Amino acid sequence: MNRNFLAIAVLLTTLELALPARAENGDQVRQLLATRQCRSCDLRGAGLVMANLTGADLSNADLSGANLGRAQLRGANLAGANLTGASLFGADLSGARLDGTNLTSADLRQAYLVSAVLDGAILDNAYVQGTIGLPVTVGRFEDFYQLALLEGQQKNYRGAIANFDQAILRKADHADSYLGRGFSYLQLGQREPAIADIEKASTLYAQQGNAEAKTETDKLLKEIKTPPKERKSGGGFGQALLGILGTVLQFLL
Repeated sequence: MNRNFLAIAVLLTTLELALPARAENGDQVRQLLATRQCRSCDLRGAGLVMANLTGADLSNADLSGANLGRAQLRGANLAGANLTGASLFGADLSGARLDGTNLTSADLRQAYLVSAVLDGAILDNAYVQGTIGLPVTVGRFEDFYQLALLEGQQKNYRGAIANFDQAILRKADHADSYLGRGFSYLQLGQREPAIADIEKASTLYAQQGNAEAKTETDKLLKEIKTPPKERKSGGGFGQALLGILGTVLQFLL
């Protein structure tokens, strides 16, 4: 996923700027809103923020660059449509047909995709952070893992956890993802899930023959489990824990 694209997508959807409908497709926009029937229509760059398009037939339509932020598209037919670069931020696409749909570089953050059909959909460089109901067959492990690391670097630990969740769904034996998620929980003060994830990472490191990572992870676990009052450095994380964290986090890079 291109970081420049992510920054642009965040800016546009935060401001919720609806792109104006092109003059030549104004009639088709009106047709769509009035009838919810617009197969193979030219809707490039159309502004359809929060539009109620429940059950609409937009099969094979050209919606490239369109702004469908928070639109209601439940049960809509978007099969074969071109949604390249479109904003679907927060859109409800539950039960929608997206088979064969081109979603290259589309913004699907926080979109609702439960029961949506995505067979043959193209999602290259699509931004899917926080998407609800995304099938595990959609999206690459590598993209979610890199997004998780990026969120962690920006100290957005909840966002990191959400992306580590998706990474783990796609690659259940990836020790670094468990370690990263455990670290994120630790930063949020959620000790129990942090310990569970870091223990899982330690087990996987052992199974995969990564002795160095297992040794450092076990040191981290021991320090986390030591009551603050028993630490030589006093309360809080303590210097020992901070030092171990610095070593362990190198495995995530």
